[in-house]
Amino acid sequence: MKMLVRLALAALLLAAPPAAQARTDQPLSLADPQAFVGQLAAMGYAPDPLVAGETPTSSLTVDETEYVVAFGGCIESKDCRYVILLGKYDDVVNPPAQWVAKENADFDYIKVWVADDGQLTYSTGLIVEGMSADTFKASVQMFVDSAVDLAKEAVAAGLTKQQAV
Repeated sequence: MKMLVRLALAALLLAAPPAAQARTDQPLSLADPQAFVGQLAAMGYAPDPLVAGETPTSSLTVDETEYVVAFGGCIESKDCRYVILLGKYDDVVNPPAQWVAKENADFDYIKVWVADDGQLTYSTGLIVEGMSADTFKASVQMFVDSAVDLAKEAVAAGLTKQQAV
């Protein structure tokens, strides 16, 4: 009898889809930020562990660049309504306000501003609930592409500073 139970359990385990695949096949959800971080991992984004708090945060990595993922509209750190993807350029410090305003007006998908530390910062908000993994990945890629275009604009304007190695 024990052997039959073991064989049945083994058959069930072999027939079940891998956990990562099962998570990315399901619509994304922000009801539990920790579970969403698991979905980010399943999509290959190598997120940092969730930092709990009033505004839970994590990260995602694309092409060796890490971006902050901030959860918004949460009720007691759960049931979040949206995420904000955020990036910074530490080699663009205190860019002229007029240039920042122009870039912010020129970019539709990202918001461009200067953070309190003076670094050029950009973000986008995403309503993720029910979104497919493929749509999320396309949204992240559009964010990254916009960030690359912003970097090119900063270089063309002569705003980058060399970082010490």
